[in-house]
Amino acid sequence: MFHRRSRATRCAIRLAAAALSGGLLYSPAWSDDTFNLDYQVAWGNLTLANATVRFSESVEGYTIDGNGETAGILELFFEWKGAARTVGERRDGLRKPHLHQHSGEWSEGQRETRVDWSPDGTPTT
Repeated sequence: MFHRRSRATRCAIRLAAAALSGGLLYSPAWSDDTFNLDYQVAWGNLTLANATVRFSESVEGYTIDGNGETAGILELFFEWKGAARTVGERRDGLRKPHLHQHSGEWSEGQRETRVDWSPDGTPTT
């Protein structure tokens, strides 16, 4: 049976995925610190997804870990969960990634992604 997700549902899934990958999160001046962010994606009174992102940063580098999954009524139609990790260094006042890994699991299968960066900032995989 073909089920087309509504525009709001597709938007909520993309928002949760972007939050997991760190794409919506920006901090111009992190210090040596660790903090957690918890997200709940909702449409009206309905919870659609939950996500948690953990930021850790020191003088040497940073790590961003995230995970999320569909929740509530959306889970009945589209079961999904995923995890992401980005590790990098602080150099010349910028954050430069070394590695990004993402894995996701849904009713139709699994997918894993890995991106490595060379010291000059060029993706190698």
